[in-house]
This record gives sequence, C-alpha cells and structure tokens, in this order.
Amino acid sequence: MPKHSTLRPLLAEDLDAVLRIQRQCYHTALLEDGAALAAKIAAANQYAVPTAWCAEHPQGALLAYAIAYPLNPARQPPRWNTPCAPAPVADATHLYVHDIAVAPAARRARLAERLLARVLAQGRALHLARAALVAVQGAQHYWRRQGFVLSANNAPLLDSFGVDAQWMERANPHEPAPRAALTALCRADSPPECAKVL
Repeated sequence: MPKHSTLRPLLAEDLDAVLRIQRQCYHTALLEDGAALAAKIAAANQYAVPTAWCAEHPQGALLAYAIAYPLNPARQPPRWNTPCAPAPVADATHLYVHDIAVAPAARRARLAERLLARVLAQGRALHLARAALVAVQGAQHYWRRQGFVLSANNAPLLDSFGVDAQWMERANPHEPAPRAALTALCRADSPPECAKVL
C-alpha cells in the first residue's frame, strides 16, 4: 500500500473501477448494476458540494469509494439496485450514505473512515443534521463504532436490501469538525482534489 492516497470527488468516468471494487466486497446477491450506481453517482454530484468521493492511488488506481446523497427517507426511501433522482436539499432530512467500499488490498489504510469523515463533512456543508445508512452483511457492529445506531424512527421499507438489512442513523450537526476530517474543504480557489490524507 502507498503511504499517501488522495481523496477526490467520485466521477461518472470512475464507474468501471467502482464496479470492480464492488465485486471484491459484496456477495453476488448485493451487487448493483452499472445503471443504478451511475444514477447514484450523478445524484451525488448535483449539489453545491459533491457527496460521492473516492480514494486514489498516486498512480491513478481507485482504492475505495463512498456514495452518499441528500434524502428524505419518508418521501423517497432508498432502494437497492434502483436508479435514483437527486432530492432537493430543501426537502432532504438526511445525508444518506448508500455505500462505502474499499478494495481488499487497501483495507489497512483506514480509507473507509476517511471517506466517511469526508462525506459527513459535505453533508454538514449542505446543512443536513442527520446521516443514515442501511447496514448489510452484518456490518451494523462496524457502523456502531462510527457513531451510527439502529433506529426505528424514519426507517423506510428495506425489503430490497435483503432480510438482514438494518436502518441506522447518527447526528451530523453543522459545527466545526476536527481538522483531519475537513482537509478537503480547502480555499475556494483550490481544486476539489486538493486534500491529501496521510
């Protein structure tokens, strides 16, 4: 693993790499097709600050990705393997973290935590005071360590995610975050990929 990896917004042209990492991380029954993931990446890139990010090797290979977007689960419940349309931020109640996946070779680099910190920071910039996700493959224990808790409040129908899916939420108040979590929010004249995470 390289010592340095760069965080940058996830783009439409990254789709093939996203599909490759997804195949390395999930059971076949949980794989989403390219059209569904492309729509979610596009939705995340519709806002003043992008909410889908990736970690890139210095030589250009994608190591990990995070796809998140504003959502009102009561009006537009998340669906697995289904294209989505961007929700107006004014209507959204949550930053929905749809997927964070890390290539097996990069799992010791704490990229999932770094990408989560980045998308939560972007959610705060959009004034979304709560974050939510659907835990699958028994991942709720990991997400608890990241501050998420099981929640019946606002829980949408999760049948498309499988029988073990769990709706989890955490507060994401709009307040200054630790410097290490916000290095991506550079000066206005800096490029989006300005942040380098050690």
